[in-house]
Amino acid sequence: MVGDEILAFTQRLGVGITLFDLDGHFKGHLKGNQAQHDHPLCLKEKDGDLQKCWAFDRDRVALEMRRRGRAFWKTCHAGVSEWVLPVRHLDQVTAIISLGPFLLRRGQAALVAEGSGAVREEVEALDGAGQRSVEALGHILVSHLQAWLDRRPMAEGIGREKRIEEFFLRDHARPDISLGDLARHLHLGTSRVTQVLRESFGKGFPEMVAEARLDKAKRLLRGTNLPVGVVAREVGYADPNYFMRQFKKMEGATPSQYRGSRQRELV
Repeated sequence: MVGDEILAFTQRLGVGITLFDLDGHFKGHLKGNQAQHDHPLCLKEKDGDLQKCWAFDRDRVALEMRRRGRAFWKTCHAGVSEWVLPVRHLDQVTAIISLGPFLLRRGQAALVAEGSGAVREEVEALDGAGQRSVEALGHILVSHLQAWLDRRPMAEGIGREKRIEEFFLRDHARPDISLGDLARHLHLGTSRVTQVLRESFGKGFPEMVAEARLDKAKRLLRGTNLPVGVVAREVGYADPNYFMRQFKKMEGATPSQYRGSRQRELV
């Protein structure tokens, strides 16, 4: 159950983890306390003004996440911060994971509630290294949740092209991904699958894998500070140097150059 995965990460981090299910994909699969902030400070604040909490988290944060499509730090009206990340399904934001609360010693949250206070009790203060650790573990958790979404039985009647797209979104990061895997997924022979890929996408299997990995790598480079070697492993490359050569061949820039150019665009 996906709730067990969230619970395992809660215990590993020692912090609260909340999932906002925007589209109902996780309905019936969560523990009771995973649909709300259950940190003592958050519970105390909700007793005082629950509507203010909900208005910020369910409305402003959700709208901002849909707009940005990437992880960011937010500070609520109580003055504490959380790392919020999008969970995607078929490349759409379908849920939001929230890790915290913390006090940030360095950096400014991207979204700050109006009238935020300065609470300095009951909440762990994070330095730069602490922030990076929470951010990295949050992205790993999201990867697990997205993989869980992709493993669910597909709806009946889904088109072949959509099933192919779902396969690459789900399995591109497996180092041992093969044409045979896709053939079994579609219940076709490998020769027929190769023909279908050419007819529907104009590409071969290796090219489809490489493009799916490139798309995921670009999202990680834009939205996280993960080292390039970690990004390489997250998208299925055991050799970071090979990943960097492939990335430059397809994108015309190294991963570091790509990340730098996208960060300058946001300044």
